[in-house]
Amino acid sequence: NVYPHLWNEENDKSLVINFTIGGLNILIMGDAPKKIEEAIIKDYPQLKCDILKVGHHGSNTSTSENFVKTLNPKTAIVSCGKNNKFGHPHQDVIDILNKYHVEIRRTDLNGSIKYKFF
Repeated sequence: NVYPHLWNEENDKSLVINFTIGGLNILIMGDAPKKIEEAIIKDYPQLKCDILKVGHHGSNTSTSENFVKTLNPKTAIVSCGKNNKFGHPHQDVIDILNKYHVEIRRTDLNGSIKYKFF
């Protein structure tokens, strides 16, 4: 599904990808904002993921508490530059992930993040 009725800004059209590989369910949120997250969990209430690539570099415009609680990810990946001018990831996103005991992997701290499947 797409949500053109929710498209008011460019990030509203961000590509969201969900797939399973190596027995892991992975959800990549692009720059999708909270309103898209809410539409996704409304339309797919059983959606869960093992690995969540958080939206919009960990901005507080994405990764709502309801979204994290519903998806119940084991690991969250935050793709953001070190000391970036936007302050990504925002502390409130980190706090939400910590509240739900999600392992956080960050490119600003860990560099490239790779998963290998054999």
